Amino acid sequence: FYWEFVNTLRKILFLLAFSFMSQFSSAISIAISIVILVSVMRIQINLNPYKEDFNNNIELFAIETGVTTLFSGLVFAEETSNETFKLMILLTVIAFNVWFFLQWLYLFSLTMGDRFQAFRYIAVILSVLTLKS
Repeated sequence: FYWEFVNTLRKILFLLAFSFMSQFSSAISIAISIVILVSVMRIQINLNPYKEDFNNNIELFAIETGVTTLFSGLVFAEETSNETFKLMILLTVIAFNVWFFLQWLYLFSLTMGDRFQAFRYIAVILSVLTLKS
């Protein structure tokens, strides 16, 4: 339960980083956000605040996806980046985010499968897509 306060604090720090640093370059705001995420990731790894391992794992994966997305923002903020390189980075970010969403949807389907039969079928399909079988 206390971990929700940590997540709320993280979101407030993001807002502050992007609000107050907007007068500087976007790269500075992105770099500060990466530092915040990496700090929270280290705390997440050390504390494992959730009772279930799959909750800790999906939270960690969400943070890693956020770091990947922010790093790509640094590439797009750079004016001199090669367009082909930018496209490769964009595809990587999309892949990370889709993979995270499929993982989350799989865990959600497993949880809801106890109550609703349709979610069990969805979980079976997603287990193949997420390599959980």
